[in-house]
Amino acid sequence: MKLTWNLYWRVIAALSFATVFAVIDLYLVNLSSYVAGGLLAWVILEGRNKKC
Repeated sequence: MKLTWNLYWRVIAALSFATVFAVIDLYLVNLSSYVAGGLLAWVILEGRNKKC
């Protein structure tokens, strides 16, 4: 029985760490994509303004 509970808690811990990592990855990657896209759009718009 002790081995079963030990395995049970290891599975719960692994799933918890995976969930935390997935949430951090989801929000940080999306946030960095928005920042990079915003900076790219700003650079393009500024470049067009300087040419005119």
